[in-house]
Amino acid sequence: MVTPESEPARPRDRPASTPQVYYQQPMQGGSGRRVAKKNSAACQAAREADRRYRQQPLSLVKHDGLRRHGDAIRQACG
Repeated sequence: MVTPESEPARPRDRPASTPQVYYQQPMQGGSGRRVAKKNSAACQAAREADRRYRQQPLSLVKHDGLRRHGDAIRQACG
């Protein structure tokens, strides 16, 4: 009688849907600048442009546009 050998355990890859965690170093001078930047006119304008873009018909909303607006928000507000 022959018994098959079991396969060696393979390392499990992390699924693509697992969120990436990024750690941010604290800013010099406290968090006061961060709050002020989120309320700045540039931040509000970027968020408004993103809102208007997302209100278009879905056939006009593209991944590149969402990415571009997201990058603009991160730059203006972050």
